[in-house]
Amino acid sequence: MMGRRIGWTMALGAVLLAGATTPALAQTDIRTEIIREIDIAGSKFTGLSATIPAAAYDWRPEEGVRSVREVFLHVIGNNYNLAWYLGAEPPAGSGITQAYATVVALEAERLEPAEITRRLEASFAHLRSAILAMDDAALAEQVNFFGQQRSRLGVLVLIATHLHEHLGQSIAYARSNGVVPPWSG
Repeated sequence: MMGRRIGWTMALGAVLLAGATTPALAQTDIRTEIIREIDIAGSKFTGLSATIPAAAYDWRPEEGVRSVREVFLHVIGNNYNLAWYLGAEPPAGSGITQAYATVVALEAERLEPAEITRRLEASFAHLRSAILAMDDAALAEQVNFFGQQRSRLGVLVLIATHLHEHLGQSIAYARSNGVVPPWSG
């Protein structure tokens, strides 16, 4: 497992290094690829949230681990919270602020599955808009990201990897509950 993680990390580093040193691969192209990955994750998250039965939303693999519902709410909250670092404030009424505690508070809400699906769609639309609103120069700007200085491009990479991490978790949760992801037929 560790070997795979190191392999993926090295591959991602090579892609980012190539983007930084190869003039033919503009930052806009990198942003386009990241948006594509975020769109894929968003489509799969909303598909899963609409497919998993309501009775399974409180399932968790063991005590102390997020439930199906909590993972979806975590993704919603982070889509708004992380977009903040790209220059987009969360919409009024989302309950999310730059403070991560508001994401944790959202995870405790008892929203119905249909509302979670609706909020997932809205949060992905917000995240996409935040990325598209940035100009290329903004990608290089440094932001204080949880106590570390990162470029906004680095935040974009983190957002995409974070989403796919939780997508894998959600797929495993679905399959543990006998749900076949809708895109895998």
